[in-house]
Amino acid sequence: MDNDGFINDKTLEYLKPENSKPWRCYLLPKIHKANNTGRPIVSANGHPTEKISEFVDFHLRQHVEDLPSHIKDTTDYLRKMQALNTLPSDTTLVSIDVTSLYTNIPHADGIDACKEVWNSRPVKYPPTECLVKMLTLVLKAMGTKMAPSYANIFMGKLEKLLESSIENPVSWFRCIDDVDMK
Repeated sequence: MDNDGFINDKTLEYLKPENSKPWRCYLLPKIHKANNTGRPIVSANGHPTEKISEFVDFHLRQHVEDLPSHIKDTTDYLRKMQALNTLPSDTTLVSIDVTSLYTNIPHADGIDACKEVWNSRPVKYPPTECLVKMLTLVLKAMGTKMAPSYANIFMGKLEKLLESSIENPVSWFRCIDDVDMK
């Protein structure tokens, strides 16, 4: 991949694959579901795109943490719930799960969402188009490190579109594809 000189030699050397392996596919059992269905996982650990995915993730992750709905972990969720203080008595508690999020993100829309956050950076290095080339390459390989950040950025853009259609929720928190709303 031609980086047009936007990536320094040390980083470029790190991104080059060594002793690459093919993808591995396995099922992650969903024991909480009827018939113990499995979620297919394609692991890209050791794949030629693994380090490129890690690089793209590094440049996406900081934007994920800036999303207003982002929940980092259970402790973060509990802290945010406590900050709400007392909920009104007529509050409805809602939990939503996006079905098969990763496979349902239209790549053109996901790339546009990533472009939007990368274009908002005060320092655009590496340039957005360089990162988009890498993202596009990695999107051809599922199970990559940057998949959660990519999905979060897409969901953040979708949430902006939904703001006008959801009537003043007390809270809206999300961990990748799971939404908690009050």
